[in-house]
Amino acid sequence: MTCKNCNSEFEGKFCNYCGQSAAVQRINWRYLSNSIADNVFQINHGFLYTAKTLLISPGKSLNKFFLGKRKNFYNPFAFLLISTTLFLLSTELFGNKTFFDEAVSGIRITFNSRQDIIADLRILDLIIRNQTIIFLFIAPLFSIASFLSFRKSSYNFSEHLILNLYITGEQLLIYSLFSFFIDQNSELVVVPLVLGFLYNLYVYNQFFKSTNWLKRNLKFVFTYFTYILLMIISMVIFVLLTVSLK
Repeated sequence: MTCKNCNSEFEGKFCNYCGQSAAVQRINWRYLSNSIADNVFQINHGFLYTAKTLLISPGKSLNKFFLGKRKNFYNPFAFLLISTTLFLLSTELFGNKTFFDEAVSGIRITFNSRQDIIADLRILDLIIRNQTIIFLFIAPLFSIASFLSFRKSSYNFSEHLILNLYITGEQLLIYSLFSFFIDQNSELVVVPLVLGFLYNLYVYNQFFKSTNWLKRNLKFVFTYFTYILLMIISMVIFVLLTVSLK
């Protein structure tokens, strides 16, 4: 048997050279459920390796990941959880606000200024206290958009989800880094958001490089438009659940 991680020949359930399991399967719903159950809270040296690899050569590394070279990669769900925690801690440490803080503040001001609306603001408080869950919601939403845009590719929805879990986690690490030297009120606050977008574009161009350059970039733009539309629909549903008219 040939190991998909190091290409060595071996017999048994684990590779004798790198230790990866012989039961490496295509990413699907079973892989996702097993990843959450077995590895989401596991902490090891793979986090720093994954962060560095996703920064230097994300598309190439993720293609290898989907081909089976996964031993050195940190679990995607745990990677996003830790990245989210670091981002929230960095913003809290320097007294900055996340984009969800800003959005909720805007909604709260709108509710308070309207006399014809009764709003249950406890839901807003719940969102602010549990932003990790909101960030975990972003990746599946973006994955629906990317799956629809790149539906002719060979990747299923579960694989799109893994791809975007890693991308979102790396973006949050970029945002965390800028939290240390960019004040929330500075005009430079837009810089990390632009870099996050450019990083996403960079990954998609590497990952889907078999697709024509113009087509993959048009599909990427369509992915963002679809994602924004899905976010708007989600926000409308949220508002409808939150408020009632007098």
